[in-house]
Amino acid sequence: MSWGKVLVGFVLILGVFIAWIRIMRSMRSGGGSGLDLSVGRGKKGNAGVNELEQIIAAHRAGNGTNGSMDAPPAIAPTIAPQPPAPRPLPALLQAPVMLSGAAKLAYLVFKAGAPDHHIFARVALGELLPVELAGADLGRHAFPLVVCRPDFTVAAAVDIADPVTNQRMAMVDRTLQSASIRHIVLDPRQMPKPKDVRALLDQR
Repeated sequence: MSWGKVLVGFVLILGVFIAWIRIMRSMRSGGGSGLDLSVGRGKKGNAGVNELEQIIAAHRAGNGTNGSMDAPPAIAPTIAPQPPAPRPLPALLQAPVMLSGAAKLAYLVFKAGAPDHHIFARVALGELLPVELAGADLGRHAFPLVVCRPDFTVAAAVDIADPVTNQRMAMVDRTLQSASIRHIVLDPRQMPKPKDVRALLDQR
């Protein structure tokens, strides 16, 4: 037997033994496989990371996915109901005219003739006398002017009408006399002048 052959056989057996030890270690660390599974595990890890990043991106974008992390459904914003638009206001009507014609002229005459007196327009008889004296019908009679003294006591109630043909004036006159209120009836065709106003107010 040659010692050289024995030495070569011993080396071969030692190499096989070392290779077997490495294989056994690899099987224990790789889960029972003799192959290096680190590449496969790296691919699976990268795939899991990519899938997780996709799910997170979809969640941020508000779109659902089929993975284990579904994005919550988008909630529509609540919009408060708007009140109806206001209707356009109608065009303003012309301001009413309290006095015109002969009544307006009489106001200006008394204002100029008795500047220290107070003059009121369109005053009902029922505002001057109690209802018992005026009566329901006569109490609605409106005087174009009522002239008051500086202390606001009534000096005269002024009517504008034809005193001859208007029978209602006689009834009004009698009612005012019972309360010591002077009744002046002006003919619209013959208005007094401002200088005559004092005489009309002081006449008994």
